[in-house]
Amino acid sequence: MDFNSKTNKSSIAAGAAALSILLSAPAAAEKSAEGFEMTVIQDAAYGTEIVAGNLEGAIAGITSERYRAIDAFAARNNLCVALTLNSEFEKALPECNEAVVISRERMEVEKRFGYAAGSRNVALALSNRGVLRLLIGEGEQAREDFHEARILRSGIAAPRRNLQYLAARAEARQTTVLE
Repeated sequence: MDFNSKTNKSSIAAGAAALSILLSAPAAAEKSAEGFEMTVIQDAAYGTEIVAGNLEGAIAGITSERYRAIDAFAARNNLCVALTLNSEFEKALPECNEAVVISRERMEVEKRFGYAAGSRNVALALSNRGVLRLLIGEGEQAREDFHEARILRSGIAAPRRNLQYLAARAEARQTTVLE
């Protein structure tokens, strides 16, 4: 598995690393996520391990009860990414969904206290879930996740790039069909 990381120093609670993942599901080339990006919270919830490619170690660490209680969003988000990168899609989906739920709840709380930063975590979670949805054949739902993440205007680049790449893939398929 090959991916590159870039650190995003302006993340709210922790540095985030965008992982350009080059994946293909072993069963079907149509489920390839090559070129799409997932984002991990690098300095929380075993994010550094994920970036380094130690997915099994990260998964084991995050799933320990003691650790999960520390930062529920970072744990769910990073577990979503690690399980997806490890091709454990059935286990990844509930983690990705829970990351979206937790991030939305936090955003609502932060709005009540006058903070505007909460949309960043929602955008991260939606974009990550969108990549997973592509891998499991839910292309329309993936597009919806990428679009919703993009309109949050969170400053996170991954949702915009994922949406652009999805559109480019659809256009390439259309061109191939027409030829």
